[in-house]
Amino acid sequence: MLDYSCFIHPKDAKALEALKKVPGLPLLTRKFNEIFAEREFKISNLSQKVRLSEKQLPEIYNLLPPICEKLEIPVPELYLEQNPTINAYTFGDKTPFITLHSGLINNCSKEVIKAIIAHECGHIACHHTLYKSMANFFLGVGAEILPLPFFKFALKYALLYWDRCTEYSADRVSAYVMGSSEYVVSTMKELGSGLIKYDEQLNEEEFLKQAEDFNTFSDESGWNKFLMYYQLIQTDHPFITDRASSIVDWCNSETFKNLCENGIPRSSTLRCPFCNAFIDSDSVFCGYCGRRIY
Repeated sequence: MLDYSCFIHPKDAKALEALKKVPGLPLLTRKFNEIFAEREFKISNLSQKVRLSEKQLPEIYNLLPPICEKLEIPVPELYLEQNPTINAYTFGDKTPFITLHSGLINNCSKEVIKAIIAHECGHIACHHTLYKSMANFFLGVGAEILPLPFFKFALKYALLYWDRCTEYSADRVSAYVMGSSEYVVSTMKELGSGLIKYDEQLNEEEFLKQAEDFNTFSDESGWNKFLMYYQLIQTDHPFITDRASSIVDWCNSETFKNLCENGIPRSSTLRCPFCNAFIDSDSVFCGYCGRRIY
């Protein structure tokens, strides 16, 4: 299998290791997914959204299979949801799917739509879906049934922090699929502006300068930094200017250059095909997610 670890942002890897130390968390979440969450989403998907295919909005759907082929992942179901915001999301552990908002289709160029689909495929390739399901569970129903208030509080913010970190990794996958940082940065500009008519006048260089100004301002004082973290801690996505500057930096690295020239390397280390955890060569079950490997 391909070694997607080349895309994993250091913050993503570190935050995930912290979550793995919570006893029984992934196994409990996977069971909840199987019994409730994925079935509930299946009902919602089939009853209230439009499933795209070669015969249903093919101009958009046909962006998906080549991305999956490049990443060597199964093609997930793709749905369109009536929602005016520029957004998309992926969910599901056993059978992940991608949902696009109508606001994304109506407001963004085809290249940006492709970049966002590649970003969501990046979550699947990097095996984020199990833990994103875990985040949804414990930030929703799970938070209500857990008995210890402090544990719920600590887990909530640990999950939100990890969820934010995964966006950097998925942005890297998107940049790899698109061949540069251009359309990932364009995605950030369009997320920030929501413009259609004047989109061609949005300047990437000025947007990245804005990111520098943000970093300078937040570093000016401890109070500014506190206010920055106060805004960030409540969200499941990093600031768009930070994502833009981060992906530009990564695309200037030797890692990105090697990926573009040679493709994603094959893994020489055994990993669980479901949760991407390291496994022993003689293991029948994954020691982390509990699934049968062979």
